Amino acid sequence: MAEIDYSETGNLPQDPNLDLQEEGIEGSGFGSPIIAPALQGTGHYSSAQASPAFYPGYRIETMYLGETGILQAPVAGPFGTPAALLRKHGGFTQKVVVWEAWRYVEKPLLPHPDGGNPNEVLAKFLIMPGSAVLLPGGQNYFYRCGGYYLYYLFATPIVGTDDFYSGATPLFNTTAEQLKMQGFQFNKDLLKSNPPQSYQGGFISP
Repeated sequence: MAEIDYSETGNLPQDPNLDLQEEGIEGSGFGSPIIAPALQGTGHYSSAQASPAFYPGYRIETMYLGETGILQAPVAGPFGTPAALLRKHGGFTQKVVVWEAWRYVEKPLLPHPDGGNPNEVLAKFLIMPGSAVLLPGGQNYFYRCGGYYLYYLFATPIVGTDDFYSGATPLFNTTAEQLKMQGFQFNKDLLKSNPPQSYQGGFISP
């Protein structure tokens, strides 16, 4: 989890990606801060990002880890002898979500592990609430929290056919459905390659 240090300036740290500007912090609280002026009036950013209770950062990383059920077995012989591929089982997929949230003044919205997908069963979770930091002026706090979710999936999503979801954050007025990666986006030409000269064909033993 990122650590925030404002001991040198005495002011709120600024995120250059958000184009933040602010006036002096007064003892009564925030004084008259100008928060994220470049975001006001834009349709994609949430209302929180144009207020003192904005999120300087929010991260959701989603990973789909698939096991195809195929075992690679070495075969006795000279160097270059092709390996044997054996099918152990029909395969399975696990989904991992790692997230972190930072917010000023108000506690952040956090991703609930139940996303409403009946194909996903929560197997493990980790929640890491960070200690709140008192902001200059002594009236408000800076909050942070992180987490990890591991799901077991009944059915395996097929790359090139099914959708893969990344999750949405409170920074924007967009949903996870709008941000998903769809099957048609996977292009076979992007990783196109040819086998080595020694390749003579192969098969997967049942």
